Amino acid sequence: MNHTRTHARRSWSLLGVAAVLAMLMTAISLTDGKAAKAASVYEWNIRAVGDRDGTVVYPGTVGYKMLNYTNWSQYLTYGSRSQGINLVWKDYNETPNIRIDRQSGSGPLTYGEPVAIYVQGGGYLRYGVRSSGINLVWSSSAVYEWRIHGQDKMSGAVMNPYDYNMALYNTRAGAHVVYGERSYGINLVWAGGAIPPSTATVSLGHRLSSTVPCTGSVSFRLTPVSLNGSDGIGTATTVQTSGETRYPSGGYCYWTVPSYGLRTGTWRIDLLNPAWPVSCQIFLGGGTTSANFTQGRYGCTTGLSYP
Repeated sequence: MNHTRTHARRSWSLLGVAAVLAMLMTAISLTDGKAAKAASVYEWNIRAVGDRDGTVVYPGTVGYKMLNYTNWSQYLTYGSRSQGINLVWKDYNETPNIRIDRQSGSGPLTYGEPVAIYVQGGGYLRYGVRSSGINLVWSSSAVYEWRIHGQDKMSGAVMNPYDYNMALYNTRAGAHVVYGERSYGINLVWAGGAIPPSTATVSLGHRLSSTVPCTGSVSFRLTPVSLNGSDGIGTATTVQTSGETRYPSGGYCYWTVPSYGLRTGTWRIDLLNPAWPVSCQIFLGGGTTSANFTQGRYGCTTGLSYP
């Protein structure tokens, strides 16, 4: 008799554990923390009407479709569902249903700039907590909390539909939207991943032909020409190296100085000191770029080379 009661208690204990596990699994399925299926956050592509991709993406027009490669090249579109935000997948979508609005500026869209994403039939996508499905809700007005990044593309570079590897980053969530299976709502989840820097850094270099040690400093003037970024310094600035003695290497004395936190776009760089009437214009994308000058020569070069 005691053996029977012990066996019954063990059976009920096992059933209780199973019930708790089932409840936990149900709770997990309702959250946004479920593991993503995507191998990379760069799994999206913005396509033009009829898949006839152009060379740029223009803001403010419902002329695009949003394709996800992880989900067997399905398109994101509006559709009614019982739980979660009203988004569904469609295996073929000839009709454009996506519009991307920029916060400021003109011309084609660029990677990394603040944008709002509009889905025809629903509205603007924005971050918002909900009881089931991914934490996305609709907004009737534009919410510029999205950044579209291209794999191996600098922030500020013009967005090209031929760049098939794009990522959708939400600044409020602090994460990317990627494909991922879930029990409730559309199969979308949040995922992390490296975010390209939104501001530019330029390493300014100058060399002077010499066989003896050089003493002095070098000044550079940076002036914005055409900026497309929204973060960072957007006004003219001057940077200067220290006056330490430089010892020649390979017949040249070298000076370098960085300028941090610049808005992305095209800048004019003037060499002010030593006095030499030389300048150049370069595009600064997110991350670090170099601009190098040689005394007595015109223009500048990027990378490790000098004029």
